[in-house]
Amino acid sequence: MPANSAPSPWREAAVLVILALLPAVLSGWLHPRRPIWTSQPPEIARVELATVEHWQGPVLWVDARTASAYARSHVPGAVPLSESDWDNQLPGFLERWRPGVRIVVYCNAQACSSSEEVARRLKRELNLDDVFVLRGGWAAWEQANP
Repeated sequence: MPANSAPSPWREAAVLVILALLPAVLSGWLHPRRPIWTSQPPEIARVELATVEHWQGPVLWVDARTASAYARSHVPGAVPLSESDWDNQLPGFLERWRPGVRIVVYCNAQACSSSEEVARRLKRELNLDDVFVLRGGWAAWEQANP
């Protein structure tokens, strides 16, 4: 056999890689529990304080503000869970959370994005469904509860 007619090792490796990737891609595409391929963040519903007050069943309030703001004042029974201290505060949240409990996250005001980020992480990382952001945040709570 002439030297130039032997298959190149690189070509053989490329064929093997393609053959290995084909079932993996098909499995990811066709599997009923396939992974989410988009980078869309989970949708977070906003809720009014009056709506929360009329819910039946328990509600777990999550304060996404700084530790100092939480220490000054917070919704009674609220659990602190902020982006900046997520790893330290998450165990406290997990101690209080129970299946079937609705979670309402709040931060300083309507323009605050901390509550949205915490709510997204709860949905994405813990796969929780009943997660809401309080419209108006802490300011709405203070106005309704002087």
